[in-house]
Amino acid sequence: MNPPNGDHADRAVLVRECFDRGVRECIRCLVTESVIAEHAARPLGPHSDALARVLTFLRRAPVEDKFVVVTIQPD
Repeated sequence: MNPPNGDHADRAVLVRECFDRGVRECIRCLVTESVIAEHAARPLGPHSDALARVLTFLRRAPVEDKFVVVTIQPD
């Protein structure tokens, strides 16, 4: 017997939240002083695998609890 649509949707949300938590944790581990320095030195690339993954994560569509990069000083 298939679960009602509400139960299926709730389960999909739970799976997505679990996946997002795991991705955020992996990305958080990739953000190091060397990755930050690499981006400062070559913001347009080429990028290492770690920096490319961080940038891809930060460019995702707006999601709740998304990290934000803010420039406080020009250039």
